[in-house]
Amino acid sequence: MSHGHSSGGAERRRLGRRCRMEEAAKRFVRRILAVHLVLLGVVMALVFFAALEVYQRTRDEAMHQAEARQKLLAGQTSEGIESYYQSIVDDLDLLRRAETADQAAALKSQGPDEAMRFGQLLWTQLEGRASHLLVVLDRHRISEGDNPPDGTYVTIAEAGGNWPASANIVAQTRQWLAGIEKVTISPAIQFPGGGVNLVCVPLGRQHQRLLVAVVPVRLIANRFLDRLNRDGKLKSLLLDDTRCVMAASDASLVGAGSIVLDEATLHDMNCTYIGKGYAGTRVVEKPFKVGSVTFPGSVITAQPVAVPGHTELGKKWTLLIATPVREVSAVVGTMFRRAALWLVFVAVSVVGILTSTAVQLIRGRLRLEAARQEAFDLLTREVEQAREIQLAWLPNRNNDKACALDIAAINQPASHVSGDFYNWFELPDGRLVVIIGDVTGHGMAAAFLMATTQLLVKTTMLRLQDPGACLDEVNEQLATQMSGGGQFVTMLILVLDTDRGEIEIGNAGHFPPLMGDGESFQPLDIAPQLVLGVEPDIRYKTQRFDLPAKASLLLYTDGVLDVQDVSGERFQPERLRRSLYGRFDSAQTLIDTVLSAVNEFRGTRDLPDDLTLVAINTACAPAQKEEVGAVA
Repeated sequence: MSHGHSSGGAERRRLGRRCRMEEAAKRFVRRILAVHLVLLGVVMALVFFAALEVYQRTRDEAMHQAEARQKLLAGQTSEGIESYYQSIVDDLDLLRRAETADQAAALKSQGPDEAMRFGQLLWTQLEGRASHLLVVLDRHRISEGDNPPDGTYVTIAEAGGNWPASANIVAQTRQWLAGIEKVTISPAIQFPGGGVNLVCVPLGRQHQRLLVAVVPVRLIANRFLDRLNRDGKLKSLLLDDTRCVMAASDASLVGAGSIVLDEATLHDMNCTYIGKGYAGTRVVEKPFKVGSVTFPGSVITAQPVAVPGHTELGKKWTLLIATPVREVSAVVGTMFRRAALWLVFVAVSVVGILTSTAVQLIRGRLRLEAARQEAFDLLTREVEQAREIQLAWLPNRNNDKACALDIAAINQPASHVSGDFYNWFELPDGRLVVIIGDVTGHGMAAAFLMATTQLLVKTTMLRLQDPGACLDEVNEQLATQMSGGGQFVTMLILVLDTDRGEIEIGNAGHFPPLMGDGESFQPLDIAPQLVLGVEPDIRYKTQRFDLPAKASLLLYTDGVLDVQDVSGERFQPERLRRSLYGRFDSAQTLIDTVLSAVNEFRGTRDLPDDLTLVAINTACAPAQKEEVGAVA
């Protein structure tokens, strides 16, 4: 057998291991970078969704604040308009409630001077809230003919300014005036100078007379709506009970009749709020139309205005106030930009931390891999040197008895260094000594104990030339040296005397050898004894057996029997014996047959322990096999 290891092969293995470690380091770097990229993506996604959540929450809060502000403004403005008209009605109603018999007689007699005197007092009471004060003396006759008949009304007072004339007002509203029987405020009536409302209070028991105050809508707009439109952000619209626009922030809408909001989302405002007496707010994100004017997306609040004479459901005016959504978003945008800056700062900081961590991890891993590679190379060199030393202890050729004996052996370590050993050498009297043993464990510690044991056995056996006596002395020395170490050695020593056809065997806890007679292999009947290195006072026997002229012997360690198949079943001694059948023409053929059976049994599974075989064929010249060895 040749046990030499070329330096070129060892160098190639070292280069292969270095390449594998470098590849492992690269995989680590790629994995770290991938993990940190994923973390970065997660952080950026969290930042994005956090910013979106902050924006949405802030915008919702701003919308709620805008809605609350608009509801408050709409409520206050509505109350102001209601109070404005109610005060006019109350002032006009003073005359009705304070009528004396003389005042009534003066008005009944259609005395213009008396009417003028009482009217002037009332005009002063109105304090510029009306442009005209009229008395309709006979509402039944005022609608006769194409124009109001003379004496059917009296103009008590007119305010200065660009207002329509009393005659025009009465001429355009006479049909409406004829039907008034209770306190009523007319819808908006449009004139070239602007729209007006007529505030009518019936007088007398038959309600034949009417006290009429003309209120220009411009006065309402100036007093109540202009302050809403002052900053340009709010838009307002006042509709009467016919949905006619009385006043608006956009002058082009004033006088437009039957206004309907065109968006489907405002359907409930059309049907529920406008003119119905209910208040409500809606957010319309998209642009919408009111009449022919397009408004941007807005927060719209509808507020009913309960003016006298229109308090029943479905007869109320409606005040609409709108704030463009972009104005609300502008406030949110300022806050969001500040929050976004902080979020970007946090994201950049996290990115920096992740980058720094990744760089440090990669550098640390590369340094670790370099150190591990260096340590591994050093350990590999030491292991290879130990393996070379171990192989040097094993025989690499037949000794001087080769003409009479054919010996072959194999040692397959489970790790780089084996704990199994074998040897053969010649005694001074010409007999051949064959040794096989197994040190507990495997690796460096087992190899060192194996070398020590081999040295002890060879030196002792050459001196004592008796297997049992040799085991006694070796056991005493090992038990003394390994006291408390937990290690022990199994060993089998064979002394073959081919001239006399005899075998002397000393056994220390090892498996008995298998002997083949040309048909089958059976174990020699060897008494079991304790392993070496446990009890220093144990005495080992030497047993003697006949050695046939054409016999085959197989010595093995427990690594053969510990082999497992894919299901976990062990090889077992019976399977080993069944794998050998017939006569083998050489010791190497016997070794190859056992290895083939073991490898077929274990498949792709690794060796669990060191595997050692020694085969001996006593025939001088290799004989033809009578039968082929079976493989179990």
